[in-house]
Amino acid sequence: MVFSFSRRSKVLKHANILQLTPIPLIERTTLENGLVTLYIPRFKSKIIAGLLLGKSKSYHIKVPLDEHGSCIWQQIDGQRNIGQIVIIVKKATPEGMVQAEQRIAKYFMQLFHDKFVTFAEII
Repeated sequence: MVFSFSRRSKVLKHANILQLTPIPLIERTTLENGLVTLYIPRFKSKIIAGLLLGKSKSYHIKVPLDEHGSCIWQQIDGQRNIGQIVIIVKKATPEGMVQAEQRIAKYFMQLFHDKFVTFAEII
């Protein structure tokens, strides 16, 4: 069941962000060094993309992530909630991440607003 925008906002407003389960909405690849590259579509419609871009350009924008972003993105599988991802990221970073919960929560909200992820609780 897909909720309307107002219903999704209401659910997110009253939810504990660490209990939300992110689901990726865009493609990605993982390089040999463990860094992730996201593929963001240039256009929503493939027909318009084909007309405007032709065959010479890619239909996607490649966005390489740094090691922290890659570590977080690799944990998004639709099964783990954000709280579990925070624990994994804290263990994976040798120096630890200062204010990890707040930084990762803010990162996920930005990913949600940019429509790179959604949450299982609102679909």
